[in-house]
Amino acid sequence: MRERYPSLELIRVIIAASPRLAPITAVLMLLQGILPSATAALSGILIGELISTNASTRVLGPMLGLAGLFILQQFVAMLRLAVCETVSTRTKAVATTRLMRAVQAPRTIAHLEDPAMLDLITRARGRGWITMENVAFAFLNQQTTRLQGVVALVLIAQFQPLLAPLVFAGFLFRNAMLARAQAQMMGVSAQRARVLRGADYLRDLALQPAAAKELRVFGLSSWLVDRFERTWLASMGELWRQRPHLARMLVYGSLPVVAAACLSIAAMAASVAAGQVTIAQLMVYGQALAIAFRTMGFFSGDENILEEGLISLPPLLQLEQLVPTRRELQLSGTTAADGLPSREIRFEHVSFRYPGQARDVLHDLNLYLPAGTSTAIVGDNGAGKTTLIKLLCRLYEPTDGRISVDGIPLTQLDAIGWQRRTATLFQDFQRYALSAADNVGFGQIERLHHRGALVAAAEDARALEIIGNLPRAWETMLSRQYTGGVDLSGGEWQRIAMARALLAAERDRAVLILDEPTAQLDVRGEAAFYDRFLDLTRGKTTVIISHRFSTVRRADTILVLRDGQIAERGSHDELMALDGRYAQLFKLQASRFDEVAS
Repeated sequence: MRERYPSLELIRVIIAASPRLAPITAVLMLLQGILPSATAALSGILIGELISTNASTRVLGPMLGLAGLFILQQFVAMLRLAVCETVSTRTKAVATTRLMRAVQAPRTIAHLEDPAMLDLITRARGRGWITMENVAFAFLNQQTTRLQGVVALVLIAQFQPLLAPLVFAGFLFRNAMLARAQAQMMGVSAQRARVLRGADYLRDLALQPAAAKELRVFGLSSWLVDRFERTWLASMGELWRQRPHLARMLVYGSLPVVAAACLSIAAMAASVAAGQVTIAQLMVYGQALAIAFRTMGFFSGDENILEEGLISLPPLLQLEQLVPTRRELQLSGTTAADGLPSREIRFEHVSFRYPGQARDVLHDLNLYLPAGTSTAIVGDNGAGKTTLIKLLCRLYEPTDGRISVDGIPLTQLDAIGWQRRTATLFQDFQRYALSAADNVGFGQIERLHHRGALVAAAEDARALEIIGNLPRAWETMLSRQYTGGVDLSGGEWQRIAMARALLAAERDRAVLILDEPTAQLDVRGEAAFYDRFLDLTRGKTTVIISHRFSTVRRADTILVLRDGQIAERGSHDELMALDGRYAQLFKLQASRFDEVAS
């Protein structure tokens, strides 16, 4: 029901956005709906008095009444406009919040790599300038004008009782055709979401700074603009092909309204010719007809906005209903993760394959991580190291097999509780365009304003000097897109991200993971950091991924991941004595460093 009639869902969003202002808005809309017809009725009374008498006292009342109605109309119109703008702004915030919550609700991230889900998100975001704020404002305007039309029909019924229902029936038919047109637009929107998502990506490449350097150095600017234009035109093609058909539907929908207008004018002319109406009545009748057909008989800009904007609400409802029920997003665990792990973490015959891929990234993998020890994972690019970490953090669910913590399947643990037990610094860590304090404090959001904790974490990560040299120290925005903001180097960003991870490690984080976050540090800097990290986190369960074998030598256990399985396991000395894959790669790296040094 809610997906089929998006206007009903919009009303629910408006009320939820402004529960106190919604009744006030309704009253103001009702007043603005009544006042035009009230003015028409009073003007008819005034004309009747002017014709029937010359006594100024008889016309003074209607004239003062008209003046009062005029002033009231202006006041109500301005007040309704201000209130509707506030309600519309809040409506946009509520709709955006619902979309964000729907996308962020799953504790896994598989849905954000599902093309069908991404298409649905694109549709729910809406199109360009037509935001939910515009849609809500247009909807409130439309309902106000419709109220004006309905009240005008009440006046018309006083003179021609049969015409009012006829006009109203024409209006209902027109609205039914409009609803059909909107339904077809929703179908077209669903078909073009994938192509439109591609166009949005190209637009963002051109408008955001991330790709600016390469676009210019490689001379891609003209190509990018041309490619965007072609992609966008392709996304609009089906819509434009449907436009003539939709236009015919709307024209057909207007025909009964036009017929009712012609019949009303003819009836009015016949009544005048027969002397059945007075001039005063004719004045009221004519104004009422004008109001009715102006507000109910023709399409407006508000309806064009609604036609485009309402198509984003059904996808939002689908997201809210679909996301929690998808198999890969179900997180039914209820067992508390407090105090885990105390003994071990195990991967038992775990396989994982990304959606749409032909082969497993991890296949029948068995892995044992003793609690309270440090484990390093090494292997070639594409071996599945980062995927293994994401499974451990429960950002994905295994395709087969199971992961257990102290013998408890990970699926039985409360997902949020388990993720709060882990602190992870990924190689593609986020660079937040926020203050330095926020970038570090996100490691423990509850201690975001605890400056002493931030300073300690930054000092441990060797980032305190970097922050101290910023123009506003901790309050400096780490982006040049903001006034007074600065951009950091790759190495400086890594220090900030390390501080965030170390802050997270201070409290309730029993499993600490570093996924090659030091790639932009030199060998000595990386080795010094890992030494410091292992000292600071001794006694916790730590997992380290690195391509530089010399930096993982201090780990208690080293695992070699190859072809989606654990190929070798042991300490550095044990693996060197084994003279297997680890020893080969270690010697190869060592020889390269010797060549550079010489």
